[in-house]
Amino acid sequence: MRRDRVVESFSLEKPNPESIVKFRPCNGECTEDGTHCEGCGRSFEEIDEMRKLVGGLVAFARRMDYENIEDFANGVAGSIRFNMGLEH
Repeated sequence: MRRDRVVESFSLEKPNPESIVKFRPCNGECTEDGTHCEGCGRSFEEIDEMRKLVGGLVAFARRMDYENIEDFANGVAGSIRFNMGLEH
């Protein structure tokens, strides 16, 4: 297997500037009514998708039995930045 960047099931194209939204992390003031959390303002669809992605990364890290979780998390964050066209 080549060690080139493997990019599957997502696009590296830059989004339309008019459709860009600012990510707002959880602030601990979660609500469950309506379509959006009133604490962070994110849609429940977005929160659910993020929960699934993070859950998959956690499961992977546990399977690998990493002892240096901070390095793993920083590596994932760096890969996201790199694949989004930012510095690594």
